[in-house]
Amino acid sequence: MSQKQENFLLSAIKLNAALILICPLIITKSVFFPFTFPKVIFFRIFSEISLAIWLLLLIQKGKNWIKWKHPILLSLGIFMLTMLLSIWSSVDIFQSFWSSQERMTGILTFMHLWAWTMTLTSLMEWKDWKRLFLASILVCLAVEFIGLEEFKGIFNLGAPKSMRIFSTLGNPIYLSVYSVLNLFLALFIAFRENKPGWYLFSILFSTLNLSIAALTGSRSVILAIIASITVSLLVFLLVLKSKRIKIAILSILILSLSSALFLFLWLNTQKGQKWAYTTLPDPILRIIYKKTSTDRFILWQIGLNGFKKKPILGWGWENFNLIYHKYYDPDFRKNLIESWYDRSHNQLIDILALNGIIGFLAYAAFWITLLFNLIKKLKDEVDYKKQCSILTLISMFTFYFIQNLFVFDSPATLIIFYFSIGLVYFILNEKKSEINKKELRPHRQQLNLSDPASKVTYPITCALLVALFIPCIYYFNVLPFIKNKLGLKAYKTTFSNFNDGIELFKESLNSSSFTNPKIRNELVKCVLLNFSNPKISGVDLKKGIDFALQESNRNVEEHPYDISYYLASAILYRVAHSYDLTYLDKAEELMKQAERISPKRPEIQDEIIEVARLKALYKKQQELQSFLEKKG
Repeated sequence: MSQKQENFLLSAIKLNAALILICPLIITKSVFFPFTFPKVIFFRIFSEISLAIWLLLLIQKGKNWIKWKHPILLSLGIFMLTMLLSIWSSVDIFQSFWSSQERMTGILTFMHLWAWTMTLTSLMEWKDWKRLFLASILVCLAVEFIGLEEFKGIFNLGAPKSMRIFSTLGNPIYLSVYSVLNLFLALFIAFRENKPGWYLFSILFSTLNLSIAALTGSRSVILAIIASITVSLLVFLLVLKSKRIKIAILSILILSLSSALFLFLWLNTQKGQKWAYTTLPDPILRIIYKKTSTDRFILWQIGLNGFKKKPILGWGWENFNLIYHKYYDPDFRKNLIESWYDRSHNQLIDILALNGIIGFLAYAAFWITLLFNLIKKLKDEVDYKKQCSILTLISMFTFYFIQNLFVFDSPATLIIFYFSIGLVYFILNEKKSEINKKELRPHRQQLNLSDPASKVTYPITCALLVALFIPCIYYFNVLPFIKNKLGLKAYKTTFSNFNDGIELFKESLNSSSFTNPKIRNELVKCVLLNFSNPKISGVDLKKGIDFALQESNRNVEEHPYDISYYLASAILYRVAHSYDLTYLDKAEELMKQAERISPKRPEIQDEIIEVARLKALYKKQQELQSFLEKKG
């Protein structure tokens, strides 16, 4: 490989990294879950391209090009291995690997995140990282200005005052976490560059991002910010040698916490509440005055119950909904905001329940390794400004860890998190990279002599990687995107032309894809919503019912522990019993199977009661008809 080829490939990795950082802006309304699904598809395509290029460089440059045994990379790799290992005990392997279209955080996506982190290790110069920081900050600004447009009084676009903004991320918590992560990155680059312009920009940018976090009304994020800064400053106090600076920092910390406590107490007085309700927007009032809900405590208990049942390898990644089905209790109804949950809203409990104690220990080891190395770097650094830059990274990772005790990962925030892991690798190996860069090429290349073998291996390697990655890109990303888009088109079409819609559903479901379960459920929903449509003939409706039942029953076969699929089929059987009375028996049998999986789900009990009522009514009609026939 020539130097020109190597530079071109490295430039391609840098360009892909910048494109990946654009993901938070991507929305496609032509698919189900437009805020999440297209982002991850976009990310996976470009991360696969980056991985192919990185592998080409690795093959050509040799295994010593990357420090595989570096503690950060090693601990992260071990955690990924435990995630893969949990497949062996997974209750639903399909869901563990692919996840759902709503979440898109299955093992496959985490493998892509890990691969992207590895490709970032090839960026050995600060100028490359600085450009990526600028890309992320600019994208964050765009996301935040879109969010501001949602809020009345800033751009005056007519949005209600009570709205919790979510911008292009689809969820207020996702937006607040994403904004705060970029806030820390901006502070990092300001300390690193040590220029007045950067300091001014970081102050303005931080003010904006904190405002966005407040307007999302996310209390856990605000608490995580306060806790992370407090912890980081305490770490800094232990590392610093100057007593004067220690006293100054400790004084600022005590003053800040005291002021925050005083403000909180005053806002809870009669006078403070009156001022707040007449001055502050509703999202901020939500942070201050909203009562703490007990739904998270219930979900944590359910997750811990799941861990006790399968403590070694867990239930399998992305299978919390199955734990929720098994340990659901009707008493939860009064305290749970929603009826269905697929997360415990605590990352540690999720990992305990889904990956078992092995996965949990690997996850803990990664965090200990990450923070230990950053603190060691902070202690060894002699430049005060660089110490501050490292401190911002410690604060950022502490913030991310703490907020994940109340929520869960999302694709946009995961991208920034894994990007930051690559940054830590660069920071920890910065001086070594500068030295090794001069020694990357063997003596033969220094003399500008070509390697005859490379002339053969380079094109062969390129061809093999292209042959491997093009099918991956298509099967993992392009095909699911096409199927998802076609499924939404089918859903919309059925309300204007039922037959054409059913045909589109058939086209969307004619091959295997992880999008099929959701599209099958939407097919059932369409048939149910069109059941009383006078424009649809009985024959056409029966064909639609048969196809919907066929596909819905496939969901039951492929995911035998997910009661939501049993319910979908049973409800359709019950509603369509006028076409075939045996459908009531089939609905009853499905609900009995579901009851064995989740004995206390009220939806199952309600459906069993309704089916029994219809069967009793039909029996009475038969008895009446028989009586009239005998009498007449």
